[in-house]
Amino acid sequence: MVQPVKTISTSLDSAYGEDIVLRQTETTRLVFKPEIVRNPNDEEACVRGTFVFQKKGKLGSWEDQKKSDLRSLTASEGIKLELKAQEVLTLVKNLENYYALYDRHGIVPGEKEFVVFDLEDSPALQAILDNEEYIRKILDRDGGKALPAILKTIAHVDVSQSMLEYLSTLNTDELSNVTSLLDMTKLRKALNVWNDNADKGDESFWQKFFSENPWVISQVFARPVVIMQDQAYVGGKGIEDTGGKMVDFIYRNSLTDNIALVEIKTPKTKLMDGKYRQGVYSVSRELSGAVNQMLAYKDSIQKEFYVLSSKSGTPFCSFNSRCALVVGDTKSLDDKDKKASFELFRAELKDVDIITFDELFAKTELLLQLLHGTENIPEQRDKRVS
Repeated sequence: MVQPVKTISTSLDSAYGEDIVLRQTETTRLVFKPEIVRNPNDEEACVRGTFVFQKKGKLGSWEDQKKSDLRSLTASEGIKLELKAQEVLTLVKNLENYYALYDRHGIVPGEKEFVVFDLEDSPALQAILDNEEYIRKILDRDGGKALPAILKTIAHVDVSQSMLEYLSTLNTDELSNVTSLLDMTKLRKALNVWNDNADKGDESFWQKFFSENPWVISQVFARPVVIMQDQAYVGGKGIEDTGGKMVDFIYRNSLTDNIALVEIKTPKTKLMDGKYRQGVYSVSRELSGAVNQMLAYKDSIQKEFYVLSSKSGTPFCSFNSRCALVVGDTKSLDDKDKKASFELFRAELKDVDIITFDELFAKTELLLQLLHGTENIPEQRDKRVS
């Protein structure tokens, strides 16, 4: 059943609990006074307490009886305190609550009330689940920290047939809200990585990020694609077993099996070099080299397609495969002539699509805005997405 448990801190390392009533008549009772303590020698040994006899006073309140000093007992004297089986069970169950509280919260300052319920008591649990206002309070507590804990638990639970049947009782709007919440969380997490690392020039960092979040790159393509392989071999080895080519990612059309090649550089990769003529800038050595690298990958996989496909565990095709290069940041295009030269260059490329890091994450921001239902999408030019 649902049990409210109150604690009152007495220091940073201790807090009293409520009296646990073990035995009671109209005028007397036996209680155990629990105390939660922080034990540096043994964290599990976190509860201590005292047995106390009480009598009802004239005003109806329970008053502790004078304590006996066991040190004053002689060798022939003793005190015997017998607990009945039900009293022991009451004590044990209540102490379990205090152990659980310390394990979950430690010593909580001030006067606090917690709710503990028995998982086997279905009506009590259902009463909480049916109270929408109470659930909202739980989710709003501490800025919604309860929700990630709930979602993590769900993620590790084996889905049973009965669970699926219960979920099927949700209407379409409710399911859409849950899906939107999860999608927005995923998008926001990716945007946070970008905002915190937009100036990072470590290629391995970005390869790892996109490997863990392949959906970010899939936004580049107009077709339904899924990641097939990262750090993929695309041929090129000679008889000496050297010179092999490795592309960062291969994506596969989930309907036609046709592949696309993706190469990742960094946001710090230079896009344009110095002025070539009035109003015209040269493409940087890094960018032109990356484009030729992509073309070499495509040429290699086309030439060795039958050998590579025969050894692949996933069926794929290579019908004039597209190449995508994620490189640089439009923030480096700091005047209109640089922007014009860059756009003219990439617009004329037939086989390689160039997209900058900030453009890629601006797409992610757009998706987040659409899911959030915001009508006016803020322009992201020359600033990090927020």
